[in-house]
Amino acid sequence: MSVNLTRFARLSVTFLIAAVCAMAISCSALSQPSPDKAFFAIDPGEPTPAVAPLPVAPAVTAPETSTAKTSTTMPAGAVLQVRRLRVASPYDGKEFVYRTKTNEYRTDYYNGFIAAPDQSLTAALIAWISRTGGTRFASVVDVASSIPPRYVLEGNVTSLYGDYADKASPKAVMAIKIFLFDDSDASGRVILQKQYNASAPIDPGSAESLVKGWGNAYRQILEQLTADLDATSSSGR
Repeated sequence: MSVNLTRFARLSVTFLIAAVCAMAISCSALSQPSPDKAFFAIDPGEPTPAVAPLPVAPAVTAPETSTAKTSTTMPAGAVLQVRRLRVASPYDGKEFVYRTKTNEYRTDYYNGFIAAPDQSLTAALIAWISRTGGTRFASVVDVASSIPPRYVLEGNVTSLYGDYADKASPKAVMAIKIFLFDDSDASGRVILQKQYNASAPIDPGSAESLVKGWGNAYRQILEQLTADLDATSSSGR
């Protein structure tokens, strides 16, 4: 009987030590700080005052545009309403999206946007057109405004990702399709319909560089949109 008790005591002590060790490891793991998440915002910068078309920034691929439908009857001095941009999935979330292979994408849990892309990109679009509007528009408002608009601008963000498929030359990619129509026309006459595609080179493995690249790409799109709006309004004077 004493032998059995001794063996039982040893087993009990062994199990107790194992339980204490497991608890200590678990507590230690819980006490370790998890990696911090980083949040960013896309910033196209301030528009450059200029009469002539704005130059393309160095080392940035100028936007490629599809054939546009335009009208020549847009008078200056009207109110423009900018509706919230719609961002296509999977780019509508706060997590960064990476293209790693031709048809392979993944998201980044640790790096993302401080606000949903549709909110921040729309705010930047309104601010940009407001600063570059001149006599083209009397004012630029969002959908919360009670001012009745003459023109409405909508857009679909169809691409917003970091392209790392070519490891030797990663880039930030952005594409937006813009629609401008006459809201006073019962048929919603389209004045401008155009696809803008832009990309900018980035440093591999750097979230900061990717966000800066998106800012450069967005700036290129906004500059081209500004030129198109100028051309459309000038022809309607």
